[in-house]
Amino acid sequence: MPNTTATRARSGSRWEFLTLLDQCTSAAVQTAREIKTLVGASVERVDAGSKLVDEAGRTMTLVVDSIKKVAAIMGEITSASHEQSAGISEVNQAITQMDDITQQNAALVEQAAAAESLQEQAQALIKAVAIFCLRDAPSDRTVLALH
Repeated sequence: MPNTTATRARSGSRWEFLTLLDQCTSAAVQTAREIKTLVGASVERVDAGSKLVDEAGRTMTLVVDSIKKVAAIMGEITSASHEQSAGISEVNQAITQMDDITQQNAALVEQAAAAESLQEQAQALIKAVAIFCLRDAPSDRTVLALH
């Protein structure tokens, strides 16, 4: 009987071994499935991240292009400001010249008024002196011709 007992013991060990092997295989299969799921999720995340990076790259390109456009506009504004400043300077010069001419005209008007006043005074003096008769004086025509 010792052979029967040994045979039974061996067959029990085999049964336990096969059961353990089946459990290990099941666990390995389950682990492989979980790893496959995790790898798939990682691949999806990497793909999503890659798409986000691509989108960020496009957005950065748009931002850089916009900044270039703003810089160009700023350059145009600077140029226009310089031109406007030069124009204002020219207008300032013209106003200064007009002011000088206005002052000259005012001085001429004052001189003309003074000359007219002097002419009136001279006429009054001629009339005042005309009533005096001098001997050996030139004729009335000479006195009247002075005015």
